[in-house]
Parts: sequence; C-alpha cells; structure tokens
Amino acid sequence: MKKILIVLGKLLVLLCLFALGCTGLLYLYFSLGTGGLLSFSITPAAEIFVILTAIVLLTGYLFFAVWLCNLGAAPESKPVSAGKKIFHTLKYLLFCTLLILLFCVKDSVKSEIEKVQARIYYQQADEIITYQNTHDISVAILSTPLNQNSVLIDYQTKKLTFIYSFSYDQCKRYSLKKTQTNPFENLEIQFQTPLSESGKMLTTYYKKSDSTPTPDYRYTAGAVLEMQNGDLYYTDIPDEFLGFDSMGYLYSTMQEALTCADEKIVYGHNRFPDFVPDTESNTFYIDYDTHILYFLYGDSETAFCNKVQLQPAENFPETFYIRKKFEMQGGILYAYCNNEVTSSQGNRIHGLLLQTKNGLFQIEQVMDIYL
Repeated sequence: MKKILIVLGKLLVLLCLFALGCTGLLYLYFSLGTGGLLSFSITPAAEIFVILTAIVLLTGYLFFAVWLCNLGAAPESKPVSAGKKIFHTLKYLLFCTLLILLFCVKDSVKSEIEKVQARIYYQQADEIITYQNTHDISVAILSTPLNQNSVLIDYQTKKLTFIYSFSYDQCKRYSLKKTQTNPFENLEIQFQTPLSESGKMLTTYYKKSDSTPTPDYRYTAGAVLEMQNGDLYYTDIPDEFLGFDSMGYLYSTMQEALTCADEKIVYGHNRFPDFVPDTESNTFYIDYDTHILYFLYGDSETAFCNKVQLQPAENFPETFYIRKKFEMQGGILYAYCNNEVTSSQGNRIHGLLLQTKNGLFQIEQVMDIYL
C-alpha cells in the first residue's frame, strides 16, 4: 500500500508541474503578444524567446522527473546504469502522457457517447415535437434525423428528452413523476402544445421574478405532461436552457393581449404552428384604454407577438397612402405608407394610425408588419 501511495504521489507531482509549466508558457506567449483573440499577433523575436523558454523548462522537467522517479528506490548491490534509471522514469512519463491524453480527449469521448444516447432516445420516442421558433436549420443534431430543437416523449417510460442546438448540440433527459395537481400553477407558461398520441398536452414553465423587470424566458423551470385519461406527470428542471428562445415572451405577450384587448382584427391568411393558442393567423389586438397595440405574426413554423404603444397625433401624416383600412366598433385602424404603393414594396407598411372618439394615435416605422 505504501508503494502505491508513493507512486501516486510522484505521478501527481509530475502532472501538477506539467500543468503549471504549460500554463506559464501560455501566459508568457499571450503576454508578449498584442491584440485580442481574433487579431492576436506576436513578433518573431518574442516567439523564439517563448520556444527557448519551453526547451529549458522541458529539459529541467525531464531531469527532475528522472530524479523524482528514482527517489526512494531500494538500494542495489551494484550501481544502477543510466539507461535503467531513464527506463524507470519513462514508465512514469508514459503513464502521465496517457492521463494527459485522456484529459484532452474526454470531451470528444463524451460527445460520441451523447450522440449514441441521442440516437437511442430518438428510436424509442413515441412522439416528437419541434419547439424551435425560428427557421434556422441544423444538420443532424447529435447525429439524429432532427434538424431543429425538439422534445422526444416516451410514454412507456414516462421520460422527456430535449435534443437541441445552441452553440453546440446538446441532449437533456428527464424522468416524469405522477402527480394529482400541477405543481407549476404559479409559474408562467413557456411553451405549450397539443399532442397526438396517448398524451393530451405538454407544457413547460419558467419563473418570473418580481425583482426582475425583464425575466429571462429562455430558462425552463419545469414540465408537465397531461395524458388523454387526465393523468398528470411532471418533472422539475433547475432553470435549464433548453433552446426555447423567445417562446416564453410569446406566451406572456399573447396572454396579456387576450386578457386586455378590447378588440381584435385578423389581417392575415396564414396558419400558425400548433403551439400558438386561440389564433389562426396574423392578428391585431387593440386595448382602447391604454392605446396599446399587440400584433401577432408568423407562418406555419414560427410565431411572434409584439407590443407597441400608440402615441397621440394631432393630424394625419402629410404623406399618407392607405394600404388597408380596418373599421371596428371602437374606431378605425389605418395601415399606411409614406409614399405611393408600388409592386417593389411588397406587403410592407410604414406605420399604423388609430382613429377613435378620443382622437388620433399613431406608431411609425413598423418593422414586422406585412399585410
């Protein structure tokens, strides 16, 4: 046991010295250079100095390794040859090298294991739901057929697997537990979609803190799976980023629009994804009390809901070309352009003007509304 501890101690010393030497060389190299990581440069003289320093450190390290590895060896009847001492040292250095290589490739090994697991989870999934709210396409996330952020539902084992790409491909798997009541009723909905198999609804939630005026909707706090027979299954998720991006803001703003708006106007003919509730196509929601306009827009793959404050206006704009006029119970909404409509403009508009019994209210430079 004592021999094993001595060997482990020597290996630890050699590994620590190697790490310190590498760290010191990197610090020296970058301290002699100029510019940031993207524009780094170093003079030839400084580079030669770093190389010479590395050679000196390596030579000293090898001499020290020979001395350390032979320290405490049992005395022999005849002098030990230099070759035998070097061979004894090489055994330590070889083991150190293997440990260093293992440390360097551990991320690659972990990544390959994650790919194998993701393919197995994909094959076992009973239902796959894509929740990415953009048109961005990834190439075979974790070597699966998936090209957008998705959640895999295994009804038999009651597990949820999130396979998504953000900077790099990731796979997170959670076990569901049965519950009588929804434990996340006081949290905000981040994502919700109806299911087509034995499940009925899948919902994820995020935390909205009163102390944070702009909560980060991207971090998931929990998920609930509702079955067709009414059974509920849930899992706690410790504020994990699972690639939901703007979903939480979409649901929060839509809920506010559905609650506060006095009137809505459907102005599009597109069809939204299943995760958009209570709305079929592009829609304006108007709150006459606060003169806030919500507009929901998107297509069959994406959806966004923006909120704008209409400002009081004394008169109609000097250049005012009506693209579309919406007559409502509470007033008239004009979608207009600042110049005559041409085919090159497509469906773009420059502003909105709301005319009510209380006056005119306007928003200019509308970026995301196309009629």
